[in-house]
Amino acid sequence: MARPPEALPCRNLFSRELTPRSFLSLDITRGRESTLVATWVLPVTLREDRGRMLVALSPGSRTAELVRESRRLVVQLLSEGQEALIPRFGLVSGHEADKLGTVEIERTSRGLPVVKETCGWADCDVIGELITDERLVLLGRVVEERVFPERRPLRLSEAYRALPKDVLHAIEEQRQKDGERDWP
Repeated sequence: MARPPEALPCRNLFSRELTPRSFLSLDITRGRESTLVATWVLPVTLREDRGRMLVALSPGSRTAELVRESRRLVVQLLSEGQEALIPRFGLVSGHEADKLGTVEIERTSRGLPVVKETCGWADCDVIGELITDERLVLLGRVVEERVFPERRPLRLSEAYRALPKDVLHAIEEQRQKDGERDWP
């Protein structure tokens, strides 16, 4: 049996800054692109030379559909000052709109979209998945990573202080709707 390609480590930022209180966007591509604010993302490795990410997202989302088809994804940690991306990525359906349409992006070496000015990103191959009652949980092997230590990660508390009250209300309503829609 052939040995899988070596994964790159999730250095510093992705092992230190990914907490349930961090906003993350996840992007994928295969001729089509979409993005969302993931339910959660966690680094799940004990070794620096084996970067692995565990990602949970809505199984009914356009992004989940595309990730399952392409078996690739990019996890990104938004930076302070990128609060305005949260409603765009979290309140609009990728089935109905091009969420990345006017957002400045760069590309990984494999061509996946990366939002400019994030704290960092990890391009992953999906190597496992689990469908729970309400979430699609993916295990990704990191194949490429960029970290920008000079940028500060966006925290939930900071984002909520910066966003207008009507947007916060819409985010909470959407979370409730997603939870009901995704429950079998």
